[in-house]
Amino acid sequence: MFEPWYNCFMKLILINGPAGVGKTTVAKKLWNMIPMSFLLDLDEQRACISEYREYRKESGILSFDIALAAAEACFKRGSGFISGKGMLDLIEGGRDKNVLDIFIDLGKKYNAEIFEIILWAEQKTVIERAEKRGYETKIWHSVERVSKEWENMDIFKNKRKNATVVDTNNLSVDEVFDKVRKIVRA
Repeated sequence: MFEPWYNCFMKLILINGPAGVGKTTVAKKLWNMIPMSFLLDLDEQRACISEYREYRKESGILSFDIALAAAEACFKRGSGFISGKGMLDLIEGGRDKNVLDIFIDLGKKYNAEIFEIILWAEQKTVIERAEKRGYETKIWHSVERVSKEWENMDIFKNKRKNATVVDTNNLSVDEVFDKVRKIVRA
């Protein structure tokens, strides 16, 4: 059996939160700090599936399966796996278990250090950040969409008892990253 020489970096880092709290930025910074880690960008991965918009449910399931296989490949080699896009979109795939819990179970199977982090901000703050970026981008479609996503994440956050919640309301991106870096000991 292959003995990974770098398994001291074997971490499963799952970052969730509403849009505009710094998930992608923090995940990329962690990826740059943790040797041999894999950064999953669900949006980019899903876009590699032809006609993914037309087959939303099917492409969600396929994207999840690919992400799970990538995570397992990382853990088999003693490498880290980071997701900073949030995985709530993949829940639509008709799974009977929460998507994050499937990843967490896989991390446990390989004795990875597991960190579930929810970056959080008040709804008003999230809407203000969206307005600064503008609604014409693919992320920000409307105040209503940002508000609905925040409400869904608020419900989800309260169900995730083992997640570490980081309040980003009055923090710069660097301050948020520093808090998360300390949590995951990177």
